Amino acid sequence: MRLSRRVMLMRLALGSLFLFHAQGHTRDSTGIMDFRNPDFSKAMRIVNDDVMGGRSDSRFISDPEGVIFEGMVSLENNGGFASMRCPADVLQGVSSLKLTSRGDGKRYQLILRTDASTTAPLYKCPFDSSTEWSTHQFHPGDFEAVFRGRPVSAKPLVFSEAKEFGILIADKQAGAFRIQLSQLELL
Repeated sequence: MRLSRRVMLMRLALGSLFLFHAQGHTRDSTGIMDFRNPDFSKAMRIVNDDVMGGRSDSRFISDPEGVIFEGMVSLENNGGFASMRCPADVLQGVSSLKLTSRGDGKRYQLILRTDASTTAPLYKCPFDSSTEWSTHQFHPGDFEAVFRGRPVSAKPLVFSEAKEFGILIADKQAGAFRIQLSQLELL
């Protein structure tokens, strides 16, 4: 992706650490991706276990307090996961991520993909949601490389190599789920 000189100068002037380049993504000068922006959902997509014959179902909804990811995880047909994903391009210098969310008390995973290929591993880090707004901080060493849910050997995660991020619910947590994301801050 080629950036104009004006955009490059603005990034330098603001001292920002990252840029999300998908349509509808906005950030402010402090490095915050704001999920409360209704245009944010234009770049999101759903990836559920139905890609492998499962029966889980999910959707995302724009909301003034942040995007809602909800649905039903089914274990039928060897299923058991639902995810929402979005393109990302993180600049150098990011050492941690801070996610503000509220949910249903279930365990979710923040996932990052460093390669667009579907045969490449992704990196996951679990976190427990709370019914109150809470903040979860993540460091590169917190993430485990996996392929189709199984640990694999891969080089350590570097946030600046992230091409996609998402939220995943898995680990045989059958039933309804709901999590709301307010913002993602890169520090």
